[in-house]
Amino acid sequence: MDTQTSPYTHRLDFRFDELRGTYSRSSEKSNGHLYGELVLSDHTLQKRIPISTRHHVEELEASKSGQFDFFIALLVEQAAIKVADEITKL
Repeated sequence: MDTQTSPYTHRLDFRFDELRGTYSRSSEKSNGHLYGELVLSDHTLQKRIPISTRHHVEELEASKSGQFDFFIALLVEQAAIKVADEITKL
């Protein structure tokens, strides 16, 4: 990409800046947040787009930390869908 001059060549970079979550065993509630940035660029411009997703789950009876893997994967999948949506706007 760095040496390309075609107007049809785009570079996309996505980074995760923050992934955090909380779980309250007493109220059986989980909250998760993923923050990142998508950078779309070509030989003439650079566009930075913040990407964030979140989840809120109630009545979650989690007894092992591995039970949260699904919700982490869901946050990442939601972010990927948002990135794909931005790419389709090119």
